[in-house]
Amino acid sequence: TNWLLFAAMNEAFLLSIGEEWDPVRIDLAVRKINEWYVGDGWYADGPHFHFDYYGAYVIHPFLVEILEVLVATNAKFNSLHAKELLEQATKRMQRFGESLERMIGPDGSYPPIGRSLTYRTAVFQPLGLLAWRKKLPKSLSEAQVRSATVAAQRAVFRSPTNFDAKGYLTLGFTGHMPALADWYSNAGSMYLTAESLLALGLPAADPYWASSGQPWTMRRAFGGEAFAKDYYVDY
Repeated sequence: TNWLLFAAMNEAFLLSIGEEWDPVRIDLAVRKINEWYVGDGWYADGPHFHFDYYGAYVIHPFLVEILEVLVATNAKFNSLHAKELLEQATKRMQRFGESLERMIGPDGSYPPIGRSLTYRTAVFQPLGLLAWRKKLPKSLSEAQVRSATVAAQRAVFRSPTNFDAKGYLTLGFTGHMPALADWYSNAGSMYLTAESLLALGLPAADPYWASSGQPWTMRRAFGGEAFAKDYYVDY
């Protein structure tokens, strides 16, 4: 499951700072996650596919960032070809990002599917990471992604009940909805939503922020404008 990546990320951090690390944890996580790839940019969270956003919350970004560390440190073990796997994982995350962008409705809403919805806009972490790293797929312009994800942020955080009297995030999705919380959820967990803000790592003058807004796929489609045809990938 995605928990394998939590352990692997810890080891990748130790490797990145020159400390003793356990390659077995990284090797196991990378191999199992790739084993659970189901196609067209989607991973299963374990041997069975769950239709939820864990590919966005954990799997895509963690896998890419772990492999980036392996490539940067030139770590070699167990015939794991990190450079090739990183290229593959990045392409898969780009494809997943295309699917995420298409899920954002004309008003910024998106499907409330699967568990852990209380992580709110963390679902857009892959788009934020790709934008920050300047690796968005050619099919998605920076202005298009910014416009879509800002609309989603506004749709989710419109209600003041997203925050309690002290200004802390509440358990919920588009407001205080404690019934949506999972047994492993707590007030601190809600801040995973901040992962959707990775593009804030870009300076204000960057084209991602400075360019004029553009309509995203759903807005084009339901506004009667031409929009790109979707497709499947076999990588």
